[in-house]
Amino acid sequence: MEALGALGALGGSLVLVLTAVYADKHFSAAPRVPVWWGIDRQVRWFATRRVGLALLPLIGMAVLFIAAGQGVALFHIVFVSLALLVAYLIYLQAVDKNLAQ
Repeated sequence: MEALGALGALGGSLVLVLTAVYADKHFSAAPRVPVWWGIDRQVRWFATRRVGLALLPLIGMAVLFIAAGQGVALFHIVFVSLALLVAYLIYLQAVDKNLAQ
């Protein structure tokens, strides 16, 4: 594993985990959060709050560390980290909108 790639994967993972911890505190009143929406924008599946909020960060961490292990350049790992963070923030916005209804 390239040292810079591993450091980038660690940094990206840390940002995702910290965002998930903040989201867990923000949604502490909700016992369940939506995880899957259908094409008609109706929630199809709920999960317990901690499981639902941990799914994307866990998958993202796996992707980042696998990429770092394959020798992917630091620039690409940072780009993927930012893309995962944006996707997670969009998900959190959708959760917030759904729970506010």
